[in-house]
Amino acid sequence: MKQEENKYSRIQYFLWLVAGSEISVLKKCPNDYNRHANIGLMIIITSLFAGMTAFIAGSTFEKENTTGVVIFAFVWAFLIFSLDRSMVNSIKKDPTQAEKSIWGYFAPRLVLAIILSFFMSIPIEHIVFKEKIKDQMDKNNIFSLLKRDNDLNTIYDTKKTETTFNDLTLNSDKLDKELQKSCSECPLSEYKKPIADANNIDKNDLHPLRTQIPPLKNEIDRDFEKLWIEQTISFNILWPDSLKGKRIPVKNVKWDAPLKGKINKRDAINNLINPLAKKSKDLKESAYKICEDWKKAKGIEKARIDSLKIKSENKLNAAKDSIEIEKGKHKKNIEAMQGFDTQFVTLFLMPDAGVQVLKWLIFLALLVIEILPTFLKLKTPIGQYDWEMYKADKETEIQSIARLDKFKTESTEIENYRKDEEVKMNKNLIDKVVSIEERLANEMLEEWEIKARTQMKNNVEKSQP
Repeated sequence: MKQEENKYSRIQYFLWLVAGSEISVLKKCPNDYNRHANIGLMIIITSLFAGMTAFIAGSTFEKENTTGVVIFAFVWAFLIFSLDRSMVNSIKKDPTQAEKSIWGYFAPRLVLAIILSFFMSIPIEHIVFKEKIKDQMDKNNIFSLLKRDNDLNTIYDTKKTETTFNDLTLNSDKLDKELQKSCSECPLSEYKKPIADANNIDKNDLHPLRTQIPPLKNEIDRDFEKLWIEQTISFNILWPDSLKGKRIPVKNVKWDAPLKGKINKRDAINNLINPLAKKSKDLKESAYKICEDWKKAKGIEKARIDSLKIKSENKLNAAKDSIEIEKGKHKKNIEAMQGFDTQFVTLFLMPDAGVQVLKWLIFLALLVIEILPTFLKLKTPIGQYDWEMYKADKETEIQSIARLDKFKTESTEIENYRKDEEVKMNKNLIDKVVSIEERLANEMLEEWEIKARTQMKNNVEKSQP
């Protein structure tokens, strides 16, 4: 009749098995049927969530091996199921004692639940925040490329090399402009002074003298022409008819005193001009020599700077080529970093407050689901099942103690009997040993006596003559 009154369904029975309840005891406690069924249901829900998250995580790593992912999800769900069931079964309540703090049982389960919830929440978060993770990874890649570029420029010291190249280019262009200048633009004081002296001679000394030459030349030419004509006319009278009408040769012209005076004056002025002109020419030639030497030095300096410029340019180009190669390799590496670990770190460090809040809410939801079976078991008031379990434990304890006492009594009696028998046996052994030792001692004395008598007899016989 009792079993007919306490009805339960097959579903309840299955959930009791999941919860790890003692079925034989729980059947006697109808008030706790649903309570234990709820605990089993929560264990199933936790295991299902664990299996789904494991399947999602496995799909992230192995997109083609579906069978392997399903096996992994099943194993993970079974592991969570076993842990939850073991933790719930390890909780036992003593109805005779005052209510204790739940933290003794709950703290270890909470730590384990935090760890499991953390791993369970990661796959869900990676699905929920897929676009955010992709966007943040692109930003991180750009930042990584810029940082890599800056680091490479620092390593190869391109800024210094580029500054050196620009300075050399400016100096080369400046020298090129100076070389394109004429000597009149030469900035050297060594050049300017002789040029100034030569110009001073040309202006102050030569120019006044040279202005006197053209008028004298004109007068000399005019007087000479006049004299030449006159002498030609007079000489034509005496010349043969074949030579008449022709001018006499210049060498045959006879100079008069005024013309000679003008020629002498011109020659005197030219004698003054020639040394001054030579001095002016020498000054200008020395100045042009200084200018040419200056340009030659500038040309040598420009050639040196151009050589350094080419070396600097080659070094800069080589550094830029190396940087581009390194940047290309780094870009390929970071673009290839699309795995689970990169996505996890990106999400974990994402600076978006909304994402972080929702991420931790997902974690807390899974944490609540994970600790709920243990929490329900701990917070459930003491009921029939606990009293029945306490009763069964006490009966088992009393029976075990009685059997142990009986075993101790029997063991004591057996031990005492064993000791008494051992004492008797030891006494008999000791008596036999004493008897044997006494017999051996008597035999040894008799042998010694015989040997002594024989020896004495031999000694007596030897002593007689």
